[in-house]
Amino acid sequence: FKAYNDRFGHLRGDEVLKQVARVLETNTPDRHVVARWGGEEFVVLAAESDRDTAHRLGEKLRNAICTFPFYGRESQPGGQVTISVGVAALSTSDSFESLVGRADDAVYQAKADGRNRVCLEA
Repeated sequence: FKAYNDRFGHLRGDEVLKQVARVLETNTPDRHVVARWGGEEFVVLAAESDRDTAHRLGEKLRNAICTFPFYGRESQPGGQVTISVGVAALSTSDSFESLVGRADDAVYQAKADGRNRVCLEA
């Protein structure tokens, strides 16, 4: 979002974040939770989903964001606004911090692999 904010300003950037939230909520089943985590990060808690189901949801959300007609998207790399998604599954030994940490590691891997992709935890 830095490049977007630099080009269009923070008010437009904030509007895009609100639109991203709406796109995520619209494309996520009601039993799941979508929340802004901070800055330009969002969390989707996909209750009762295994890794494969969560990965498919991540791909659905990634595609929904890529195809949404955000203002100024043509000025962005590839002519679209994109997201990188990290997927982690809850294990019986998890703490909240360890689960979020694995999901965060997967997001960093998605970004390192070129962005605009979904990565499962290692």
